[in-house]
Amino acid sequence: MNGKQTNIGILDFIPRDKDTTAADAFDSSAQLIQYADQLQLKRYWFAEHHSTPSIFSSSPFLLTAHFASKTEQIRVGVGGAMVNNQSTYQMAEKIRTLQAMYPNRVDAGLGKSRSGDAMNDILDREFFQSDLTYEEKLQSTAAFLANSFPPGHPYANRLLIPHRVGDQPELFILAGSANNVQAAARMGFGLNYGLFINSDLKEAERAIADYRANFEPSAFFSQPRVIVSLYVVAAYDEKLLPALETAVDYWSLAFKFDKRSVYQLLSVDDAADFPFDQREKALLRENKNQKVVGTPKQVASQLQSLKKRLDCDEFMVLNQLPAHIYRKQLLEILSEIVI
Repeated sequence: MNGKQTNIGILDFIPRDKDTTAADAFDSSAQLIQYADQLQLKRYWFAEHHSTPSIFSSSPFLLTAHFASKTEQIRVGVGGAMVNNQSTYQMAEKIRTLQAMYPNRVDAGLGKSRSGDAMNDILDREFFQSDLTYEEKLQSTAAFLANSFPPGHPYANRLLIPHRVGDQPELFILAGSANNVQAAARMGFGLNYGLFINSDLKEAERAIADYRANFEPSAFFSQPRVIVSLYVVAAYDEKLLPALETAVDYWSLAFKFDKRSVYQLLSVDDAADFPFDQREKALLRENKNQKVVGTPKQVASQLQSLKKRLDCDEFMVLNQLPAHIYRKQLLEILSEIVI
């Protein structure tokens, strides 16, 4: 460990390894967030994904409330929280509750990803059919937290409980394209750009530059703040890298195209000779920038170059390596990188 906090955080999907249980997956994440805290990584977020057998991050607020209790200093949060899946008041209440429990270290990444037609029938359809636009929902959530509804607004006197709990949370908008970055800028949110979703570096450059050029200070940020989220494949043993990369590639293809058909991560042994077809190989080549791969030194160099090119402040790493031992090792490697 380098003795100071690095500008690298973790996005945890709580993956299921081969031949393990849900309890095993939660126990792995409990150990990982504690280790990330000890290593002084910057943030640890829990994703929101529904009806996906290979990951268990369906309730990010609940997960954050529980796992953060095992930490002392790392920033914790939801990444993301989908504003279409609940009312803006509920969203703000949950964020405020986390603030009260863990003062001055709570984040929230707000997004609008939908769960698919089948899941829309299960999740509360009231919110999908709301007359509010996505941007209006973001504004409403922010106004509840900052107590900034104008006089006469129907929510102006709606008190958010717990009340007066310290600094405001750090709110981010999740983006995977140039869309919505101006909304993030106007509302003074941070920007978390998902390179793992859209690996086009030129579009990422444009989106981040647009966000910075249009940023307006808010109760949440006085200056623009940009996180870029991506996969990282790293290990001390260079011979492991091909199998680890294959396992992550297997997951990334499923995540984009058919995530509900995958029931567990590939093991290192299974990944060693996993046969991608020609179409899959082409897709992986097209999306090569969604990840960085290499030894600790190589990964550090790639991230530093990417930071300079994209003009971002931080990275958030999707820790989808197969097996707890390699996910833990990745945390250690990341903690040594100066960003």
